[in-house]
Amino acid sequence: MKLSYIEIPPAARPLAWSTPQREGGPALPDPAGGTQPRRRLATVYVLIGLALALPAAMLGLSVLMAWQALWSQAEERAQQAADGAAEYATRMLNSYMLAADRISEATRGMSEAEIRADEGRWHRHLQGQIGRLRSALDAKLVATDGSVLAAASASPPPGASMATREHFTALAQVPPGALWISRAHESAASGRWFFAVSRSRPEPDRGAVVVAIDQASFGEGLARVSVREGETIAILRLDGEVLTRHPPLPGSQPRIPPGAKIRQEMAQERPAGLILSTMPATDDPILVAYRRLAEHPRIYAVFAMPRAMIMQRWWQDVWHVLACLLYTSDAADEEDSV
Repeated sequence: MKLSYIEIPPAARPLAWSTPQREGGPALPDPAGGTQPRRRLATVYVLIGLALALPAAMLGLSVLMAWQALWSQAEERAQQAADGAAEYATRMLNSYMLAADRISEATRGMSEAEIRADEGRWHRHLQGQIGRLRSALDAKLVATDGSVLAAASASPPPGASMATREHFTALAQVPPGALWISRAHESAASGRWFFAVSRSRPEPDRGAVVVAIDQASFGEGLARVSVREGETIAILRLDGEVLTRHPPLPGSQPRIPPGAKIRQEMAQERPAGLILSTMPATDDPILVAYRRLAEHPRIYAVFAMPRAMIMQRWWQDVWHVLACLLYTSDAADEEDSV
């Protein structure tokens, strides 16, 4: 039988065919015309890109998670500080109110003339009532015309009238015997700033008992229980009057304007909360936590932490991670240039 064959040209051969290179012979051309090497090279670049991008994405995610965790810690810290300040302020205000109640009860049935006639004894009595009270600056028995009957700070009492002071005039607008917490005033005698707890005396004279609280000393007490360096704590009335603040501002403490976020929160009589706001004096962003005093619903403890402080702590935690991220990005750029 005679065998015959037909030569198939290389272009018509299936791609799966390959011809082994003869040992020592020249390299044979790729039947696919060079497509497979290009595909392999593209795959290698994709894998390199993924290998570089994945660590960068993981680092970026870790930085974001670090910020979220630190912000949550800052919120928890702020609310705890506001709660601690509210508890301290409540305890202190209650002690002043109790002293005012004791003084008022001691004068029951006594006329203004009798108190004036025995002013020295009442001076000593007032000193004894506030002597052990932290931050108490003075205590006064005030006549119905605003003159001072007796005072813990001086005997005879100062001659200045209290007829126009809020802690005296506001008593005419509250129920008999109700307590009033005044805005801050500057003492004419000492120049020190104070706010006062006052209440009406029993019949028949209906004068007043006033206990003055040193603003700076009260603020220092708040700082000891709730404030770290760079943070701010304040006790505010519902109308925005600042009773005390730490660290203190020179002179009088400006009233918080009605448009401020904290005023809007307080106006809704919310018991507690967290907001983002700005510091009135500088417009710097701050994280604010507030807590209403349960026994004094018109008074709030307000804590502020600068956002820059939180950012600084975050940077201290993640700077090495960001450095690694930048290094990875530079390596990726170099790979692309190759």
